[in-house]
Amino acid sequence: MTTQIHRLGKRTTPAPQVFTLGAGDDSRALKVRTFSNIEGGNGVFKALSHPLAARGAEQLIARLAKAGAVAIYDPFGHASDFAAFYAIGAVNVTDVFVQDVKDVGKPILGCIARPVTEMADAIARTVLVACFDSQRPLDQVRHLLPAGVEIATLDEMRLPEEMITNRRNYLDLMNFATNFALFRDAAGEHTRVTTANYWASYGGRNAKLWCCLMAESGEVLAEWTQQLGETQHLVTLDSKEIRARFQLPEFSGSLFMHVIGGAGHDMLKYALDTYGDEASVLSCTHDANSWPADLYAGIPAPARRRARPAVDREFLAARHSRKRHRPRPHGRARTSPTPTRRSRRSLPTRSTSASGCPRYAGRSSWNSTPAAISSRPRYEIISDTGHKRIAHANVERTDLKPDEQLKDLPLMGKGFLLPAPILPLDEFRTVALPTPMATGQVDLPLAVLIFDASGEEVLRHPLGRLKRSDSVALDVGELLQLYGHMA
Repeated sequence: MTTQIHRLGKRTTPAPQVFTLGAGDDSRALKVRTFSNIEGGNGVFKALSHPLAARGAEQLIARLAKAGAVAIYDPFGHASDFAAFYAIGAVNVTDVFVQDVKDVGKPILGCIARPVTEMADAIARTVLVACFDSQRPLDQVRHLLPAGVEIATLDEMRLPEEMITNRRNYLDLMNFATNFALFRDAAGEHTRVTTANYWASYGGRNAKLWCCLMAESGEVLAEWTQQLGETQHLVTLDSKEIRARFQLPEFSGSLFMHVIGGAGHDMLKYALDTYGDEASVLSCTHDANSWPADLYAGIPAPARRRARPAVDREFLAARHSRKRHRPRPHGRARTSPTPTRRSRRSLPTRSTSASGCPRYAGRSSWNSTPAAISSRPRYEIISDTGHKRIAHANVERTDLKPDEQLKDLPLMGKGFLLPAPILPLDEFRTVALPTPMATGQVDLPLAVLIFDASGEEVLRHPLGRLKRSDSVALDVGELLQLYGHMA
C-alpha cells in the first residue's frame, strides 16, 4: 500500500499507476544470499559488504595476486560470496577444496571442487581459508596442508576489535547492526535521519554509532563516532549540521551507519525526512530496510500517456565493493516483475547514482546486483508548481507464496493489516493506492476501514478482488464525503 499525504494548497494529484523496479532474469547475475524469510539475515553478506571490510579485502587480494598459485579451502561455502563482492581475477586459483561432501564435484571459482582430504596434493604454496573465525576450521585440517604453505584467511578483512559487539562469533548479526540512508545537502535542500537508541531497552550499555558519509562517487567525505549512552532517546543526524561541522561542499550521496555495542535487536531502523530553505521542498518521511531485495514496487507513473513524468529522479545507493562493476540488467514494468527496459551501466564503488530511464520517468538509477543495493531506491517528484518531495519504492517480496490451505478457512479475521494516519482533513489530503507487495500476489481482495480519533470505526469500503494490474487510488476526504452524502 502506498499512502500519500499532501498539505492542501500544495498538492500533487497522485497517478493511478505504479511501476516495478527490478533486476530481471540474467544468467550472469551474482548469487549472494542476503535475507531469508525463514533463516533471517545472512551475516556473511553484512561482513563482506561493510565499507571498512573493503579496505582489508583490497590488501588481501593484492597479497594473493602476488603469491602465484593459490588454493582455496572453502569449509562453509563463503568463497563464491567473497568473489561476488570483490574482483579476484588477478588471483591464480588452482584448486578449491570443500568440507561438505555434497559440494564435491561442483564448479567453484573456475575449479571443480575437491574433498579437503586431497589438499596435501595441492601445487599451490598459498592457501586461502575462505571464512571468518578461521582458527578452528584451520586447526581441524592443518595436518592436511602441504608443507611450508602460506596461510591467508578472511579474518584479514575483519572490522577493528573495538567495533565488534560479540567477539565470540564474528558473523553474529549484532556485530552488523547497519544501514544506509540517502543523504543530500545541496541547493538549499537538506536531509535528516532520525533513529532511536532502542538498544538501551534490551540491556545495551554505552552503545555507539559509527557513521561514514560517502559522496555520489563513493568517495568518503567524513567518518565519525558518537555516543548513544544508556538511555532510550531519539538520535538525529542532520545533513546541514554535518556539512557545517566537517566544512564540506555540497553533496548528494549516502550515509552508512553502524551501531556498536547494541543488544537484543540487530536492525538499525530510521526515518528519513527532507526539508529545504524554501517552502517548495516538502517534507516526506520514509524508512529503509537494511536488507536489499531483487524487486522494488510502487514508483508512481503519470495518469496519462503524454502527461508530465511523475518521477523526475530516482536515487540508488550501491554498496558493492568492486572499483567498477558491470551492473545486472534493470527493468521497469507496470505492476509486474517482468523487465521492460534494461541498462548495463557501470557503477563506482558504494556510489549513489541517477541517470536516464524509460519514458515514464525523467531520470533513474540502476542496481548492479541485488546484493549491491544498500536500501530502497528513492524517487523524487517535482510538481508543475516546482514543489519537490522524495519517497521510496516498496520492497516486492520474491520469497512469499500463497497458502492454498488458508483461502477457504473462515477463521482469518481481517487478514493482513496496514495502518496509516489520516491527518486533519481541513489542512491535509490523504490518498491511498493499493499495490501488490509480493510477486506471488495475482489479485488483492481488499477493504478500507476508517477509524476516528477515539478508535471507533466510521467507514468500511470494500474494494473487491483487485487484479494485479488494477490501479485504484482512494482519496480519503472524497470517500468520507461520498458516504456522508449517501447517508
